[in-house]
Amino acid sequence: MLLVGAPIRPAMLFLPVSYLIIGVFTLGVALGLSAMAVYFDDVSQMYQVATVGLMYMTPIIYPIDILPHSRNVLGITLDIHRWTRILNPMASLVAAYRDVLYYGRLVGLDFLARTAITSLIVLVVGYAVFFKFSPRFGEQV
Repeated sequence: MLLVGAPIRPAMLFLPVSYLIIGVFTLGVALGLSAMAVYFDDVSQMYQVATVGLMYMTPIIYPIDILPHSRNVLGITLDIHRWTRILNPMASLVAAYRDVLYYGRLVGLDFLARTAITSLIVLVVGYAVFFKFSPRFGEQV
């Protein structure tokens, strides 16, 4: 940011909280997937495909606001913005980074609570799966 002359704003103090949330989420996913990979050989290949799909579904370069707000699918009106953020956990985190780094504003507390709770749930589930199956890892390998 110093190289390109971008201003450093007070909202950037929120970045360590975002890093912590994404770290907790990543740890939970890693624990769960690593336990499953011991028992199922195809988990690593499926994870690679899912990661590529998640990357294309996450609005990284473009803001989520350019997506249509609603769409009529089979007679049902869907709110694309809402469902993109609900179904894709990375969309909310990328939007938080964008708000802090580009616009210099903090994300709402509702976002922070929802994302932190989701990350903690993923961590607890991943931890439970890993430590339930970890005593038998030696037998499988």
